[in-house]
Amino acid sequence: MTGFEAIAQHNGWVMAALGATIVFCGLAVLSFVISLLPKVFALFEKEAKPAAVKIATEEPAPTAQIEVPSSDALCSDPKRLAKLVEPLVAGLTPPFQLADLYSRCREKDLPHPHLTLSCLQRQGYLVFQGGGAFIWKPDQANAQEG
Repeated sequence: MTGFEAIAQHNGWVMAALGATIVFCGLAVLSFVISLLPKVFALFEKEAKPAAVKIATEEPAPTAQIEVPSSDALCSDPKRLAKLVEPLVAGLTPPFQLADLYSRCREKDLPHPHLTLSCLQRQGYLVFQGGGAFIWKPDQANAQEG
């Protein structure tokens, strides 16, 4: 006996169906476990994060209310922008990271902080020092104008 007769005689069709069912069930379980992984990782991240410790930093004394220019006048008057940003730079130790200044600009609701800092960099107020660090040079920018 050979071929399909032998398969039928020795329960080959049942074995093939059972094998396919086992593989299908295994893949379904694996898919379900993989879909739960982001939730499991989020649970571990919540437990692993320590409570944020706020370190008291010395802020410059509050100044008078700052008049914020409209978005149209952002780069048209770089001296005015420099006067807005200079108190924020005063609280940073040079050389400072641009991200720190950017976050301070966002805290003070300066319009379009990215455009503001980009304009100040083009005008020479923010000078790149390498490695993401910048320094504030208002006197250099004034020298370029004169």
